[in-house]
Amino acid sequence: MNNEPAEKLCELITEYGPVLIDDPRRCEAFLKDYCGQYKREIHLLISAIREGVPTELLAASKDIPYCLQASRLTQRLRDDLGLMPEFAVWAVDAWALALGCAPKELAAPADQPAPATLDSMKEAPSVTLVVSSSSSSSGDYRTISQALHQAPPGARIQIQPGIYRENLIIDKPVELIGQGETAKIVLESVDACCLRIRTDQVLIRGLTLRSCESGRKKETKHFAVEIETGNATLEECDIRSDTAAGIAIHGAAARPTIRYCRIHDSLENGIFVYDYARGLIEDCDIFANTLAGVAIEQGGNPTFRRCRIHDGYETGLYVWDKGKGLLEDCEIFANALAGVAIEQGGYLTLRRCQIHDGRECGVYLWDRGQGLLEDCDIFANALAGITMAEGSDPIVRRCQIHDGQDIGVEVLERGEGQVEGCEIFANATMGILIHPQGQLFVRGCRINRNRRYGIRIETEGYGAVEDCDLSRNAFGAWKIAEGCRLKSVNNQEK
Repeated sequence: MNNEPAEKLCELITEYGPVLIDDPRRCEAFLKDYCGQYKREIHLLISAIREGVPTELLAASKDIPYCLQASRLTQRLRDDLGLMPEFAVWAVDAWALALGCAPKELAAPADQPAPATLDSMKEAPSVTLVVSSSSSSSGDYRTISQALHQAPPGARIQIQPGIYRENLIIDKPVELIGQGETAKIVLESVDACCLRIRTDQVLIRGLTLRSCESGRKKETKHFAVEIETGNATLEECDIRSDTAAGIAIHGAAARPTIRYCRIHDSLENGIFVYDYARGLIEDCDIFANTLAGVAIEQGGNPTFRRCRIHDGYETGLYVWDKGKGLLEDCEIFANALAGVAIEQGGYLTLRRCQIHDGRECGVYLWDRGQGLLEDCDIFANALAGITMAEGSDPIVRRCQIHDGQDIGVEVLERGEGQVEGCEIFANATMGILIHPQGQLFVRGCRINRNRRYGIRIETEGYGAVEDCDLSRNAFGAWKIAEGCRLKSVNNQEK
């Protein structure tokens, strides 16, 4: 690990104080500004904030020896994040030093070479092989396939700049590491999957991966990367498929980690997770894909953190057929259809996400689509910020839904939902619209400054509205149609 981010953290805490631990995004932005090249170290420091490490260091009793505190917090990082021991120790010690909680005898976290991966490769590579496509270079092999065939388990294959026209099947634990600028190290397959992973403990870093078509084979579809099993790690890669999804993750044994990658311009989805696969996708840029930026189905259940899903030609994120997922601190914007769409028994949890500037709805749920939205910012979408259609029943808590070009929250026929503690404001028409046979429970919300009514309920619609502020809407708090049902308790209307 490199100590520059830890040293910069000490400087930031000295300048701004411990208040930085209350705002992980601000702390991360500072570290990226000063030492953004150390992405893994920054990721560890910010992950420690989210796990409560600095907060507990500050609150700990001075009577408890630091070694006991550090051991407990280190074990938490290992259990919750799957970190190797040395990574967890480094993160805890770095925060302890920055906050002045470490004993005097504790020096700065020792510099140590970065291990192959943040998960399961616990030993340094047994053998290092070098691949170069140039005859003038001193590489051991001219193709990656040759090196992969000769490599023993645990080997590192360093790939020098060049275009490598081959497709790979990885069935043993190895590392493929690009040596140089990612854009100049290209693995390109034709009418085949570029990279197929069928084993545990694989690290792929710093490669451009493209699945292309020759035009000779009709109706063929090939992913750029296909992960069938294991906990492979992909980092800092640029990924595209001309015939199918950029990345496909499938099978109950598939649990990859994907970080700092660009997944874009694929003919189908950017990332496709299905058949009970899981996975952790962090800090990725997913854009300009022909179908959904991310599609989850058939029991797939990945986690996305701090990703950008944008400028897709259809939906940003599509969950259906009992797919599940968790999104935290993601930004979903400028997609041609809904930012998020959930149907057919899909269930999605979104926390602290921004969903904006979509050409249709921000979030659209129907046909048994379910979800939990917490602390999200949903704004500037062309249609409703959230639409609850037939068969849906989401829970929306502490969200801001504002500045939409239409309605804030819309409940269609036979749609249901709960909205709690939200701010719904400055939308072009109503804050909330409940259609016939729609049903919505609204509690503790502020519904203000909408350009028509705060809440409109049409004939046979049902609304239960409690402890809400409905003041300062252009046409008034309510528009209630004859034959609707309304339960209004303790609301402020003027």
